[in-house]
Amino acid sequence: MNSPTLCVPQGTSQKAASLEGDERWRLALRVVRSPEFQKSARLRKFLLYVCEKTLTNRRDEVHEQQIGIEVFGRRPDYNPAEDNIVRVEARELRKRLDRYFLTEGQKEQLRIRIPKGSYVPSFEPNPCLENPECSLPVPDGDARTQVHPLRARMKGSFSKILGRVSWSTLVLGFLVAILLPVRLTEWRGKDAAAERSFMGVPSGTEASGIWPALFPSPRPVEIIAADSSLVLTQDIAGKIVPLADYFNRKYAEDLQGPEVPLIVSRPYTSLADVLVTSEILQTALAQQRRILVRYARDLQMRDLENNNLIFLGSSYSDPWIREFDGEREFGLGVDGPSRRLYFFNKSPHPGEAKRYYSGGQTGNTDETYGLVTFLPNLRNSGNVLILEGTNSEGTEAAGDFITDPHYASNIRQYLGSSEGKSLPYFQLLLKTTVLDGAPTKLRVIAHRTITPLQP
Repeated sequence: MNSPTLCVPQGTSQKAASLEGDERWRLALRVVRSPEFQKSARLRKFLLYVCEKTLTNRRDEVHEQQIGIEVFGRRPDYNPAEDNIVRVEARELRKRLDRYFLTEGQKEQLRIRIPKGSYVPSFEPNPCLENPECSLPVPDGDARTQVHPLRARMKGSFSKILGRVSWSTLVLGFLVAILLPVRLTEWRGKDAAAERSFMGVPSGTEASGIWPALFPSPRPVEIIAADSSLVLTQDIAGKIVPLADYFNRKYAEDLQGPEVPLIVSRPYTSLADVLVTSEILQTALAQQRRILVRYARDLQMRDLENNNLIFLGSSYSDPWIREFDGEREFGLGVDGPSRRLYFFNKSPHPGEAKRYYSGGQTGNTDETYGLVTFLPNLRNSGNVLILEGTNSEGTEAAGDFITDPHYASNIRQYLGSSEGKSLPYFQLLLKTTVLDGAPTKLRVIAHRTITPLQP
């Protein structure tokens, strides 16, 4: 795998030149010269910066503030709490590294990982070298190639109906949905070491400080993936499906076209849900907690009464969430004519709005909103966490907030709850800016504590 012509790229420090004979540095150079990184100068610079500092024994310079300054040109006094460009780009860097070692770099002896919660890269034996069926994350490109045959089959009356559906909705349902057949997947503690390694959780990593307060019971926590097929169906029909019709599978009876039953029957979920699920799994595995991943369509009312649950998406993609609306000050609404989603505010405080739309009132800005809701389940026998967004980026923002220790550690401050006390039930409304399809500049703009109703 060695190449005698690998030279130090322009912009790297003189100390990097001393690494020319280090196979780990040569691996980093091969990675940044791969097609996966050719169109992103920022990610190339990011990877080389953290690798150089690590390999020249300057790990103390590999932290968010310094990376923001040295790699992304931020001012020395910039605030990472308001500008999370490093975290956003780190997530993309991790994905591209996964894709490289799944494809072009499958035969590399070593693999570069940047564990979540740290920016210091690790150089590990490549698990795909000895195992050609290695199950690293599937590249996004594999999902994108599936759209053309699907579109080719859209004919007749149904394709006319689809003409009314926005392109972004089709992306959500078919391109971004990645055709994930989520049924019931469980991560068990008995293989915790292997699972932690696969998920990129470094040895010794502690779980987010907020996690034990959210789910103090050792009982499993169930992640409920949203139903993107339902989103498509509701957009086509122009109406919201009641929970009873969703539970009984009656909501597609009024729609015409042979493809409708196919969409309704398929367990599609969104890429945002997959990303947030991955973040939650890493947080849970760091604490060796059992996690179940389920699909919204497979739930029953007794699950809401007895289990610890994390809902992803919104009530538009998961009607079960509406069962908790009676205790929530903020909830999701749908603008009838435009089908735009927004968060409504039942009792606005001074300076707060009654509605919060993605893109603002005009739809022309890059702002979007996420909502984190923490409540007891319907019998007060466990807890429920709801991570919603007015679009997929909003859901990602809510997931980032609850899993990123940088944000999660501040939740008690917003709620006026001191460490060591039981965490109150709450809602946090988040505003974020979308940059290159990912949330950034995340901040809390409103919050409420909730007194739960008696079961």
